[in-house]
Amino acid sequence: MSSKTLLSMSNIKLNKMNNFKWTDEAVKTFTQVYSSNFNSKLIDFPIDAKDYWGKNIHEKIEQFKLDYKPQETLKYAINTKSVYGTYGCTIKEFKNEKHFENWYDLMVRKGHKIIGVQPYKETE
Repeated sequence: MSSKTLLSMSNIKLNKMNNFKWTDEAVKTFTQVYSSNFNSKLIDFPIDAKDYWGKNIHEKIEQFKLDYKPQETLKYAINTKSVYGTYGCTIKEFKNEKHFENWYDLMVRKGHKIIGVQPYKETE
């Protein structure tokens, strides 16, 4: 690999670390990584435990910033008719497609009718 390529790769890593946003989700996930709880449900991205073993907290933080990928959420506008006969439209956020399917099945089991589901994008 040329030195130009290595320099470019290190700049990408630095840029990613400097732009890192510590959200509540990121902090919860990092606590699991820091305590070596790599099988936690909070860790939903590929992680190699060897990258963290034997490192101090500062090195673990830097590695985490490189590895972490926040969960992508899905937002839907959902039109419903309740068991009581009232109509409504709600905007609901889901962790993933499976989460949405589980919620949908639950609402149907409770007797609600899902009339329509559209992806929701906020406008400014």
